[in-house]
Amino acid sequence: MEGLPSGAGFTPAELHDLARPHNKYRHTMPSFGETIRNLRLQMNVPLRVVAAAVEIDSTLLSRFELGDRFPTPDQLVRFAEYFQLPLQEFSAQVIADRIIATYGAAEITARAVDLVKERLAEYEAQPAQHKPT
Repeated sequence: MEGLPSGAGFTPAELHDLARPHNKYRHTMPSFGETIRNLRLQMNVPLRVVAAAVEIDSTLLSRFELGDRFPTPDQLVRFAEYFQLPLQEFSAQVIADRIIATYGAAEITARAVDLVKERLAEYEAQPAQHKPT
C-alpha cells in the first residue's frame, strides 16, 4: 500500500491540527470523514487514488468523507496505514461519530458520554482478577 512519504506519521495533537479545516470558529475535533478529506486535500491526492490505496471504491470513500457511512475495522486499519496515523485515533473518531449519528448531539448524549468515562475509570481501577473477560 502506498501512503505518505517516509516519516510522515503524526502525533494525535498534530493530527488534530492537520486534519481540522482552517476555521477559527471551529474548536472541536473533526469527524473521521472530515479528517480523511482534509488530509487527502492537504496531500493534494485525488479521491480515486486514496480509494484504490485503501481498497475501496471512490463512491464509498466519498460517503465516508461526507459522514454518510462508517468504515469497517479492516478499512480503518488500511486508512491508518495509508495516512501513517494511529489506528486508535481513527477508531476513536469513528466511535464518536457513530454515537452522534445514533443519538444526536444533544445534552443527554454528552451526559451519557460522561457516564461512560466514569464507568471506564471505575473499570480501570479494579484489580485484574475482578475485571470481566
